[in-house]
Amino acid sequence: MISKKLSITIIIILIFALGFFALIKKSNIFKSVKIDPSAWNELNADPTSEGDLAPDKLYENYDIDFGFLYPKNFEINEIDEDVGFTVLAQNPGKREGFQIFIIPFDEPGPITSERVKKDLSDEKIENPQTALIGPDKKIEALIFFSEKEGIGKTREVWFVQNGYLFQVTTYADLDNFIASVMGTWRTLKE
Repeated sequence: MISKKLSITIIIILIFALGFFALIKKSNIFKSVKIDPSAWNELNADPTSEGDLAPDKLYENYDIDFGFLYPKNFEINEIDEDVGFTVLAQNPGKREGFQIFIIPFDEPGPITSERVKKDLSDEKIENPQTALIGPDKKIEALIFFSEKEGIGKTREVWFVQNGYLFQVTTYADLDNFIASVMGTWRTLKE
């Protein structure tokens, strides 16, 4: 039952994400950022290295118990969904942003590519790796590249924390940027 609900939820999320990214891609300027695989090992210890994309503004959600830093020129929108919650962070007028879809999850972490494939057999998972996120690097995340119709290549960061599955999606060319954001990820109630 949970597996079927999770599958339906993830399919709905993917459809929503495709629409979101298609809208951004259609109406925004393409910004190219060189992908640096070492960013995930370092998690950009100096987030100011990203210039305008430097995370410096705090987002906090005490209901779900998480927070992170994001760039001052981004806007945050929260969307309650039937089967989850979405946080959209976007730089208006530019092709810069990310989406976090959050659903209750009763399985222990960490999430694996095999677990993702169990519910989403068609999900393209390229170069799956484990990364430790947060300032104390205690949260184990699955990071991988994927391909979304109408969007192109994406960077995915999936992890389990406090009874929730977090699915972070951004453009593949914003890999270094999302690494710096995930380096600031924290639990608020510790």
